[in-house]
Amino acid sequence: MSNWFVTSPRDKGAVKLRLYAIPFAGRGASLFHAWRASLPDWIELVAIQLPGREARIAEPALTRIPEIVTVLKNEIIASTTGPYAFFGYSMGALIGFETACALLSEGYRPPVALILGAHQPPHYRTTPVRFQAMSDAEFIAEMQRLYDGIPQEILRNKDLMQLLLPTLRRDIEALEFFQYAPNGPLDLPFYIYGGNKDPHASPQRLTRWRDLTNATTQFRWFEGSHFFLQEDPQAVVKAVVEDLSLHVTL
Repeated sequence: MSNWFVTSPRDKGAVKLRLYAIPFAGRGASLFHAWRASLPDWIELVAIQLPGREARIAEPALTRIPEIVTVLKNEIIASTTGPYAFFGYSMGALIGFETACALLSEGYRPPVALILGAHQPPHYRTTPVRFQAMSDAEFIAEMQRLYDGIPQEILRNKDLMQLLLPTLRRDIEALEFFQYAPNGPLDLPFYIYGGNKDPHASPQRLTRWRDLTNATTQFRWFEGSHFFLQEDPQAVVKAVVEDLSLHVTL
């Protein structure tokens, strides 16, 4: 298995669909570790481990979304033989969408569905804050002001913060410099997840995802802010299972 993928043994006879789960900026595959106990046997969870974090901490993080998408697309092509879907959260949603676009444009088997959480559609994004020129202290303060996304236990641990900060900064740089290249609506069903108190991916903005598909778009609103995934992970897992069950024969 590729070092881009983190998975756990599953009864291959029971698996009906592989779920590629892509984390938000600065995080790695461990974000989805607790999901394994809650997912049914018919879903094989494959958490994406981007360079520069956790088991790949010694590798430099990639700083452009197209670079990430190209490698991930090729890894998926090399390892996927059956039905699969994407779950992407925040930055992971953008990566999942762009990877699906790349797979379809090159004629490869597409995912059965895209589940995209906490990210504005790429054609309807607000102008990103320019973090690149900020000092580390300014960067951390602005990230907390905008997203409140760095846990206090990490902020208080200077050594851990210094270990994680370079990867987070490179991920944010990748988002800053991303430019959407329209290539027509996809023929894929979208499931869009949003937090009802998320100021950055508001319901008004998230509904514009329907512009990017010719298939159905369904929306789910969760109690919480931008990181509703961490606030109530079981509610998200339950929704994922319900939505993916529509695309397999159980």
